Amino acid sequence: MSHSVCKTIVVIALSAMTIAPIAGGSILLSAEAAFAKGGKDNGNGNGGDNGKGNDRGGNSDRGNGNDRSSASGADGLTPGQARKAARQQIIETAGVRNWGAIASELGELNKANANVNARLNSSDPVHQALAAYELSGGTTLAGVREVNEARESYATYREELLGTEVEDPPGSGTMVEITPDNLDQYAESFEDFADLSEDLAEAYAALATLSSMRDKPLTRGALDALNGMLGLEDPVSQ
Repeated sequence: MSHSVCKTIVVIALSAMTIAPIAGGSILLSAEAAFAKGGKDNGNGNGGDNGKGNDRGGNSDRGNGNDRSSASGADGLTPGQARKAARQQIIETAGVRNWGAIASELGELNKANANVNARLNSSDPVHQALAAYELSGGTTLAGVREVNEARESYATYREELLGTEVEDPPGSGTMVEITPDNLDQYAESFEDFADLSEDLAEAYAALATLSSMRDKPLTRGALDALNGMLGLEDPVSQ
């Protein structure tokens, strides 16, 4: 899939993205409503953790190598050891008992384990959406929170405009009351109001596309795992 196609997916997502309010320092992503221009970290992982303490979550890291590698990195860990350490950190941050809970929650998004070329050249919508998110550079909980806060502020700003008056045209002395019918005409656009970075807006829109393919929101643990599977070492956070 070409980068231009990924950009098209992102543009479509940007027009339909939404993020549910954050509660308790966690995230909820969905794509049910929209601004025209525009995972709840609950400690149980929403992922069917069976409590067996194993690491047999669906679609494990078969596409990213395995623990039998003997090569050591700069930190003295083999790739397999480094991956296990990263997994353990994600598990602890998410507050779940094992990787299976996160893998179960990810569902089809475990396709992120596939070879990058398979994603970029696939006609599978999930692979295409994953490729678009990968090319965006990804985002973190902090980035999602920033978008969420901007959207809440924008909603408040629009509500406060209702019932006020503006002089239109300027200098004419004619005052026009702002109503739901003309609000879009006089309100600042979300992009101008929020002044989000282009990178963050693109990454969030790509993430919203992935979220729209799911029945349940992504939790923080799943987002961290997704970024790790895609090798996104420095996702956009603000």
